[in-house]
Amino acid sequence: MAKNKYSDNLRNRAASNSFYTILTSIINKIGAVIFTIIVARILQPTLFGVYGLATATVAIFLSFADLGINASLIRYSAYAFEKSKRKVASYFQYLLKIKSLLIIILSILLIILAKPISELVFHKAILFWPLILCSLYLITSSFLDFICSIFYSLGKVRYVAIREIIAQVGRILIFLLLAFFLLKSFLVIDALLAISLAFLFAAIFLVFVLFKKYHFLFERTGKLNSAEKRVLFSFIFILAIGGIFGIFNSSVDTLLLGIFLQDTANIGLYRSALLITSSAVGIIALGNVFLPIFTQLKGIQLSKSFEKLFNYCIILSFPIAFGIAMISTAIMTLIYGITYSSAAILLSITAFTIIPSTLSSIFGLLFFAKGKPLKPTIIVIIATGINTLLNLFLITLLLKQSEFLATIGAAIAITINSYLSLVFMAMLTKKEFNIKIKKTTFVKVLFSCLIMVFILFLFSIFFKQISPLNLILEMILGLATYIGIMLLLKGIKKEDFELIKRMIKK
Repeated sequence: MAKNKYSDNLRNRAASNSFYTILTSIINKIGAVIFTIIVARILQPTLFGVYGLATATVAIFLSFADLGINASLIRYSAYAFEKSKRKVASYFQYLLKIKSLLIIILSILLIILAKPISELVFHKAILFWPLILCSLYLITSSFLDFICSIFYSLGKVRYVAIREIIAQVGRILIFLLLAFFLLKSFLVIDALLAISLAFLFAAIFLVFVLFKKYHFLFERTGKLNSAEKRVLFSFIFILAIGGIFGIFNSSVDTLLLGIFLQDTANIGLYRSALLITSSAVGIIALGNVFLPIFTQLKGIQLSKSFEKLFNYCIILSFPIAFGIAMISTAIMTLIYGITYSSAAILLSITAFTIIPSTLSSIFGLLFFAKGKPLKPTIIVIIATGINTLLNLFLITLLLKQSEFLATIGAAIAITINSYLSLVFMAMLTKKEFNIKIKKTTFVKVLFSCLIMVFILFLFSIFFKQISPLNLILEMILGLATYIGIMLLLKGIKKEDFELIKRMIKK
């Protein structure tokens, strides 16, 4: 009886937090898309490429500022919360000290290295001041992510959703204010300053909530013993390696393009396409919610929960990937403007990274939740090596023809690498947890997607004009076709809609 009650509480907690995490992801991605569209339209491809190089560079520093600390805070605080609030406070305070020290060191290091990176690595002096400002971005972003992690571990995701509203709305308004009224001649700096200030305001809000509602986190408490620190650091060490290689893996394409390409406009086109695909992955992924939930599940419960989550990700990721690939020209032209329309082919290619990126994140989530991050980390290291070699080969090969073709080479490289990573992660999951993925869902989803693609192809033949109305009609038609076929094949069941209703009610 007690066990059933505990399971019900976990399900209710997952449903409630899932709603807020989905809401947070939607706000984050829609806000990011709107902000980036505004930035891309105002900066145009050349300056947007500079902005993209600056953010890709600071992403490497952000990975060192994290070093797996955020994920460790979620895991160990969630585990300790069921036993002792004082232990949660101990983990929070100890990791906060480490995090603060890392942030200070790395922000100073970025300022020192700004000139060598801009002039010696990328050969683009225009990058110097954006990289200087990225040090402020590093501080606010790192601290904000850390504070968000404690809310995830406490299961109070609604505050993260409010933080997201503050951050997204704030950076849009601040950028428009700076770009049109204050710093009109420093558009790239305007964008980075807007993000930094918005993140600062969001962090202040979350700290205020922590002091008011969860003051126990700041009370003097017992320190972690040597055994607990040893276990924590062993977990952090593995996550740190995986995190650093993971960020490098996701940034190496842009960094190599920055090194080999002279015209930053092509980098701007490439980054604009990547934003669409990364936003889609972010909306689908529910990692921060299910990390503390999976931590507390075992045996059959874990297997069934994982299978259900994995199936939902398949059902969502496939049609989004195929749909974006089919209407890429309309998306790029209507969202970014005619100057970005040539990036449609880049979007069509990178759209297919949505599927493996989403599914691989679910596999990785399972290993981290059960305290087994070593083997996935090895896969990330291998994938980073493969991705780097693929990018080097295809970028340098196609660069002989044109710089734009080099960006297509980068898009192909990251797509191939993402599917190789998925295969490795699936094989590892089967070996470690004996969790098998049913092929029936794959078959039903793929068949439904192919029918959807055929319908969208017919639509494009009869309605060739690119317009907002036609884009909306295409999206509605594609969605209706996919859902209809899935219902006929019983790929989507009544219980799936019931779960969505419960999440919304919660």
